[in-house]
Amino acid sequence: MIEEKDLKQGELSTEEEIVQAGLVAQEQMASRFLTREEILQADDIPEEIVACPEWGGNVLVRGLTLGEAHKVIEEMGEGGERDVQTMNLWAITRGARGADGKPLFTEADHEALLLKSSAACLRLTKAFIALSGLSDDVLEKTEKNSSETDGSA
Repeated sequence: MIEEKDLKQGELSTEEEIVQAGLVAQEQMASRFLTREEILQADDIPEEIVACPEWGGNVLVRGLTLGEAHKVIEEMGEGGERDVQTMNLWAITRGARGADGKPLFTEADHEALLLKSSAACLRLTKAFIALSGLSDDVLEKTEKNSSETDGSA
């Protein structure tokens, strides 16, 4: 069994040991209560590097803050109904970031983005939705509508 001393020494070698170490760390965190200060100071907005081979590289995608998520829900309207094109453009302009963490696009880029690879754009949208913790319903609508328009599953 993996013990705390093994975690600190970095002496884990097998995949099984690494998985066990992760479980030990999760158990330790589960028994710890956070303070207000720790929560407010936490760097908790998730990011993911998304491969875009169509464009020859990677794009950093950042999730939403709670305030930004509320704006998305408000903009999508009652019941989350919004056309897929608007959702994709919204996700890319708000989620795609440069290496410096700043947004790559603005709403002024929407027309140009409509001419870019559907596969690459949808990959960014899916990452954005997942990182932002938006409902599975939004993700399902995006996937359903994208498969209807491009024939993929």
